[in-house]
Formats: sequence, C-alpha cells, structure tokens
Amino acid sequence: MSDSVNKTFFMGGLYKDVEINGEGKDRHAVMSIVTTDGYKDDEGNWIETKDFHTVKTWLPHKVNYLEKHGRKGAGIFVECKHSTRKVGEGDNAKFYDNFTSHMQHTLTITRFAKDQDDQ
Repeated sequence: MSDSVNKTFFMGGLYKDVEINGEGKDRHAVMSIVTTDGYKDDEGNWIETKDFHTVKTWLPHKVNYLEKHGRKGAGIFVECKHSTRKVGEGDNAKFYDNFTSHMQHTLTITRFAKDQDDQ
C-alpha cells in the first residue's frame, strides 16, 4: 500500500475547442486549459499571469461529453494524473509534463460557451 497520491487539479477555461483524435480504443480527447493567477506588485499594480496546460482523456463517456460540450471559453474542472516524459538523450534531452485524466467522475464543464451561431 502506498502512502502517496499523484493528483493534479485544474480549474480554468478551455482556450480552444477540445480536439477528438483516434478511433476505437485509441479515441481520446485533448483539452487545452488556461489557468490564471494574479498578484499586486510593489507599486500596487495588479499583475495577471496565465499558464497553459494540455490534458488528455481516453474514457469513452468523457470523450463523448467533451465532443458535445468542450467549446472554447467553457469553464472546466478536471482531476488528473501528472507524469513527465523524456524526449532525446544527453544534453539534447527535453522533459515534458503530461497530464492524463483516468479518473471516472472528475471532469466537469462548469459553464457552457456560446456556440458560434448564438453570437
């Protein structure tokens, strides 16, 4: 039994429509999520920072849900697993963060973006 947990939570917005890739068992959704943070600098000016994240899920019911509702601008809450993958060797090696949602009940669209036709 392990005494550690690998969980990451994102609460932000989709900065582009969810991409649906693959077919059959390889069908998956790729979510592009932006999160924001802010603080006041020494002069009292509000500084806002944005971070961009990519999260993937292969759960069929979540892929179907995201295909229907995953539009740019929608608020989203997702719980996922964090991992790092290494590409290349030696001094040329680069490390990339991977976030994968395998959890059953932890992906929620919090508000729907307007469809292009509604604007």
